Amino acid sequence: MKSIQTFFLPLIFMGGLSAQINVTYTINANTGYKKISPFIFGSCNGGYTNTNFMRQGGNRITGYNWENNASNAGQDYLHQSDDYLPWISGIGAPQNDMPGTVTEAFVDTANAHGAFTAVTLQMAGYVAKDK
Repeated sequence: MKSIQTFFLPLIFMGGLSAQINVTYTINANTGYKKISPFIFGSCNGGYTNTNFMRQGGNRITGYNWENNASNAGQDYLHQSDDYLPWISGIGAPQNDMPGTVTEAFVDTANAHGAFTAVTLQMAGYVAKDK
């Protein structure tokens, strides 16, 4: 158990005067221990090593068209629609045109590494039309 004494805590009163009070508090790291949830720390769209949790999300996924795997870069890069997601996921032709293959590859890879997954669903109203 560790006790820590703080230096001072300035207080401002209505009359414009200030006072100092010593404050003491105790931290006991041996009580109330709880295991950290595996959903707290993780990675987004890659970096599977030593990761408990993987999230597929971000700007590209917001406009991801699962039917043809097209996505749009938005303002990040020329508002361009293309096949960046299959390419960065290592998915080549003809699989890169199969519906949902980007998300399927993401989940399969995360599962192979024993990681929990969260996938963004496209509900913004618009997705990339073509590549």
